[in-house]
Amino acid sequence: MVKRPNGGYLLAHTGDNIALKTSADRTAWRDAGVVFPSGAPWTHAYTGGSAGLWAPDISYGNGRY
Repeated sequence: MVKRPNGGYLLAHTGDNIALKTSADRTAWRDAGVVFPSGAPWTHAYTGGSAGLWAPDISYGNGRY
């Protein structure tokens, strides 16, 4: 999870194509899409073709996530 420049929070979590959620207060969360909306074919060698990617990490630096 990272605190966004606007004061809200962004969370990347285990799920198909690495799911994202946003929150203003770290209590109520809303779905915010996925990191890889078109899938991540480069992961298939490690996942057996599954879109379920786990243990993601997120960071923010130089204006990029």
